[in-house]
Amino acid sequence: MQPKHRIIKVEWDTSGEESGWVRLFDEADLPELVTVHDYVEDDDIADWLSARYGFLVLSWSEWSAVEEATRMADNLYSGDPV
Repeated sequence: MQPKHRIIKVEWDTSGEESGWVRLFDEADLPELVTVHDYVEDDDIADWLSARYGFLVLSWSEWSAVEEATRMADNLYSGDPV
């Protein structure tokens, strides 16, 4: 069975404070969307991301392509002058 994943939208802390981990990415290369294994508990996601990318996490939230597309469509039609 394939492991399941979640897509997380991350706001990184790039203020210069060190996470204690080796930075494998430059600030400009940090991803906004990250795939996280389901076995990573919600309370551990920020630590998991910091360990993986070497930057502290300000906040994160679950991300859904369906919800994003719906929000974009709603915004598009809300500006329609019909």
